[in-house]
Amino acid sequence: MGPVTRNGGLQHRDSAKEVMEQGISERRVHCRACGFARSSGPVFHIHRTILGQEVRIMIKRIIVSFTLVLLCASATSAGLGDPTMRAMRWDFTVQTRYIGEHTWTGEQGSSVAVNSDLGWGFGFGYNIDERFNVGFFFNWRSADYVATVVPEDTEEDNKTYGNWLETGVMAVCADWYILPKRITPYVTGAVGWAFLDTNIPADLYGACWYDPWYGYVCYSDIATYGQNAFSYSFGAGVRLEATEAVFFRVGYEYNGVSVDGAEGLNVLRIDGGITM
Repeated sequence: MGPVTRNGGLQHRDSAKEVMEQGISERRVHCRACGFARSSGPVFHIHRTILGQEVRIMIKRIIVSFTLVLLCASATSAGLGDPTMRAMRWDFTVQTRYIGEHTWTGEQGSSVAVNSDLGWGFGFGYNIDERFNVGFFFNWRSADYVATVVPEDTEEDNKTYGNWLETGVMAVCADWYILPKRITPYVTGAVGWAFLDTNIPADLYGACWYDPWYGYVCYSDIATYGQNAFSYSFGAGVRLEATEAVFFRVGYEYNGVSVDGAEGLNVLRIDGGITM
């Protein structure tokens, strides 16, 4: 993986050297604030607070429960067997993607175990007719992980460290609705570009200059290891139109990226949207 530059900020400094030292200090303070700490041994871990984990679990349950209630209410009150009116109209969606715990393996037995988490996204598409939709979406996710590294010296024990992984995907997609009805099964596929950031510091950059407004100003950037890669997905699900303007989709997808050692992911997807 190569370095991914992360923006710093504009600050008044006496020298470029001070900027570099301050940037490193700020990074350490940031890591401590996030729970990144070193134990007495060679093991590093990052932990979100118990309260934070409970809040995240609660939010997931609320979202799933609320969506199921809406789907059930729509199914009982709407004429779902009626013909759809989505042809030649635009769909706009708010998307959720739940990915369970998974492990990627690397060389010589190294690995990274990524926690389950809920991702978010936005999308839009055009219904060419009652069955075919083409569009675009963007989604992102942040999940804790624990990595196991294998020392080159075989006499040393394996070491582990923890951090969080940030991912984002931009893709073009196509949906095929099997029935021209307000409730219909569908199949979907997408190709695009994925962005992965491990949040492992790679380097620190800094520069200083004289600004006509602020005087002597210095700027610093922290680069982290990450990678950009081709991504693809395919899946199936059910679309339900509560009204002519409001719809929901629930489905399963398989997501993959062209990164060595990165296996495909099983994704539960729930979308809510409007048709205009």
